[in-house]
Amino acid sequence: MIVISDTSALCNLAIIDHLWLLESIYQTVLAKF
Repeated sequence: MIVISDTSALCNLAIIDHLWLLESIYQTVLAKF
């Protein structure tokens, strides 16, 4: 159970990290145009 919840937490962090990265790229592209 602990291992599963840890993996789930890591996946959630990875998803949030990618969303933040995509958002920052999006903002940069908008700023250029």
